[in-house]
Amino acid sequence: MDELMRLSAQSAKSRSTFTMNFTNPRFNEDAFSNEDTPSSAECKNRSLIEFGYNFEDVQGWSKMKQWPKDKLATILQYTVELHLKTTLVIKIRNSYFNCHLPVLQVYSQFFMELEEIPMMVTLPEDLVTPKAFMIIYKWMLTAEPYLDRTHIVELFIAASYLRIKQLLAHCWICFDDVQCFNEVTACILYVETRYHPSLDIVRNVMLTRIQKFVLIFAATRDFLELPHNHLIYLLSSSSIALNTECEVLYMVVRWMSHDWSTRRAYALKIVECIRFNCMPLWYMLFVRREETHELLLQFLNLNEVNGKMTEAITNITSSMYDDQIFGTNSTHKDTPHERKWIHDQSCDYHHLIGCPNSLEIRYEHFQAYMWKLQQKPVDHWTTFKSVEFNTVGPCHCMR
Repeated sequence: MDELMRLSAQSAKSRSTFTMNFTNPRFNEDAFSNEDTPSSAECKNRSLIEFGYNFEDVQGWSKMKQWPKDKLATILQYTVELHLKTTLVIKIRNSYFNCHLPVLQVYSQFFMELEEIPMMVTLPEDLVTPKAFMIIYKWMLTAEPYLDRTHIVELFIAASYLRIKQLLAHCWICFDDVQCFNEVTACILYVETRYHPSLDIVRNVMLTRIQKFVLIFAATRDFLELPHNHLIYLLSSSSIALNTECEVLYMVVRWMSHDWSTRRAYALKIVECIRFNCMPLWYMLFVRREETHELLLQFLNLNEVNGKMTEAITNITSSMYDDQIFGTNSTHKDTPHERKWIHDQSCDYHHLIGCPNSLEIRYEHFQAYMWKLQQKPVDHWTTFKSVEFNTVGPCHCMR
């Protein structure tokens, strides 16, 4: 037992004195004394950045596919088209429209110049109809807008009031198209626009495009309701097509007789439209002696009208005298400011120079011709044949 205790004590002694040393070759024993070594209680924790790791340096990041987002333009388009979060109410009579003010300001100078931004703007119905505003706002939101012919006049009036330059330009592209607005269509558009001051230029353009259709127009009630200045503009045109210049005189009397007491005051202005030099000499002599229509005679007896007709008779007679003296032929010479001449087969008083049937043209004949035109198909004017002024030859009535 004693022997075992002795061996155990020697073993314990040998274990207590055994040590193993590990040496760091880079360790500087002199620089690091026992006094500088921090204890475990004093050791500070460092962050990853303090350790030297770089958060911005991620291998392959630039090649990674990025997740796409909806485009701002698409979201804004969606928002305005569905009228989400609208900022302004437009009132036109009993109609209300929820709109985005920035959209209106982009296109309309009227809204751009609003000094204060109200919650509601009221527009005059006579200038901006509810239908017109609805189409205009849709036009603003549409990438490729289309203008319908049915509401083109309403749109132009509204765009003029709201000062939408791009929409006005769009309307003018339509108005300038001669294929779309010419003759019949131009006349119809004129009738639509004749009472709107903002459409003065459009109206004048349409009147100049009424040429062969002018006689059909003269047979309508719309012609009788023309304002006097519009009548003057129409009949002053060299583009209107006539069987004879006498028809201009008759159209004037037809228009004046619709309200003679009021319209006789415009006689001196309207007479300037009549080109007496383009009338046959025999007709001017005949109408003074033989015409029986009371209002026509009153018109011809006005000093201004009578003086212009006398001057025309003098000029034509003088020209005929010169032909005899100098051996010239003024029959085939162009008359200054002449019209476009046509031959309508349904016109009984149309005859060529020298035709023995050219005996008379009375106002009652013109009235009968107007009645005939009222019974004709809508495309009758397309059958009018163009002819030269002062054409001499076998008359169509002799063929």
